Amino acid sequence: MSRKSTVSAPPNPAELTGAVSRRYLIVALVAWLLCSALFFDPKPDTGGDNAVYLALAEAIATGRGFRDIHIVGSPDHLQYPVGFPVVLALLRLVLGSTSVLAAKLLVWLSSLGAVWFGWLVLKRLFRRRAGPVLLALVSLPLLVRAGHQVLTEMPFLCASLAALHFALRAEDEHPRWYLPAVLLAVGALLLRTAGIGLVAGLGLGLLVRRRWSWLALLAVLAAAVIVPGQVRAAAAGQNGTYLDLFLARHPYIAEYGRMGPLDLAARAWDNFTVYAFTVAPEALVPLLEDLRRPVVTTVIGGLLAVLMLLGLWTRLRRRTALEGYALAGGLLLLAWPQLWAGDRFLVPLLPLLVIYLFFGLDWLGGRLKWRRLALAGTAGLVVLNAGAVAVRAARTVPDNLCWLRGDEYAGYSQDWRRYFEVLDWVRENVAPDKVVLARKPEFVWLWTGRQSLCYPFTDERARVRAAADRADFILFDNFQWTRTTRDFLNPVLQEDPPRYPVVLETEPPQFYLLRVEHGQ
Repeated sequence: MSRKSTVSAPPNPAELTGAVSRRYLIVALVAWLLCSALFFDPKPDTGGDNAVYLALAEAIATGRGFRDIHIVGSPDHLQYPVGFPVVLALLRLVLGSTSVLAAKLLVWLSSLGAVWFGWLVLKRLFRRRAGPVLLALVSLPLLVRAGHQVLTEMPFLCASLAALHFALRAEDEHPRWYLPAVLLAVGALLLRTAGIGLVAGLGLGLLVRRRWSWLALLAVLAAAVIVPGQVRAAAAGQNGTYLDLFLARHPYIAEYGRMGPLDLAARAWDNFTVYAFTVAPEALVPLLEDLRRPVVTTVIGGLLAVLMLLGLWTRLRRRTALEGYALAGGLLLLAWPQLWAGDRFLVPLLPLLVIYLFFGLDWLGGRLKWRRLALAGTAGLVVLNAGAVAVRAARTVPDNLCWLRGDEYAGYSQDWRRYFEVLDWVRENVAPDKVVLARKPEFVWLWTGRQSLCYPFTDERARVRAAADRADFILFDNFQWTRTTRDFLNPVLQEDPPRYPVVLETEPPQFYLLRVEHGQ
């Protein structure tokens, strides 16, 4: 009696690859959800842009236009693009009020989109090796932290990765995919002025491939986004656009004048050294920041920079939109005011850093006859960043537990605690129609609902005095991260102290609320 063969047919390699890819994606999403939960901060961050976006959303949703309603006189807003405030305004219309927590959840949803489109880009670039690169990307604490901040970084990252995905697909498959790539790139420009780097990068890719019709469409749509804002600024006679800030020697002190070609070259070099030897290595390997060893950070930063530049060099001959964006986005980053050099502006480029680091390691592994060098380097990043996540979660989780138990200031530094304590007093004791002059006036509006203004950063006392005369109260701060109040405002107040009596004084570090006596 014969037996039937029990030997099964060999598995299909494509099916195995797809199964492995799905497993990597699931692991990456689970890791992202876990890290997001550990890092989530329900409170407003102290940068200030988040409060401005919420004020703009409130203005749009209530029919007051694109205005800074947190500032006295509600002037036209000229700095940020309209895209993100419009999205927040739609959320406000749905919920009926401005909610910091809801806005954070909306940004977090965009982070899931960024992970998804990042996966699609990585699959197109790395095929079977895309999974480890995705894990390295989602393990970056800087990226996780950006996933819950009411800022444009994460929505922009989602839109930019989606645009790159469709651009790469158009280059590999059919030009019709350029349409969503162009629309998404322009949409990203509506979210963030730095989106000009993405538009320029995609345009460069279209140029070298001679896709003239798509290049023309991209140029027309980008101009339709950029030109009206510049026209509005010119008509208002104000110098508050990003172009003006970009060309200024100091973005906050107009007296320093504008940049010349040599100034821009010096700025680019200074920014390169800061990003290459400090910001980028600490973003990719956050434990370097915890070690506080500048020499170690500089050495590792130099090594990472060489590998990333090597990876970019090996890819330039492919002339894809990815390389165009890397070049344009990198140049834009180097040309930005050095005062703003920091990890926030690096967030949209983090996927490119990881991608070209992998390509650089892959090229080096080929020369060293070690084919798994790139995978080993990626695994090392995941392990190191898992440690960094644990270190940071040990700080954020207790803060969030304290916040849930009723400490609304949990996690804030002492100086910011005092600032918000003064604003709490203002909300309870100052009439709604009174104006408060303060550093970070957007938080005065967010915390109290009152309009505010900031003193000008200038030594011209007449201008500072004029700003103080427009206010009913002055929040005199003792921030540790800036001296502007002490340097610019205090000299004016000391000219006539009785005119500014103290209404409230906090515990150390002392913050003061002063009343402005207009009758004197």
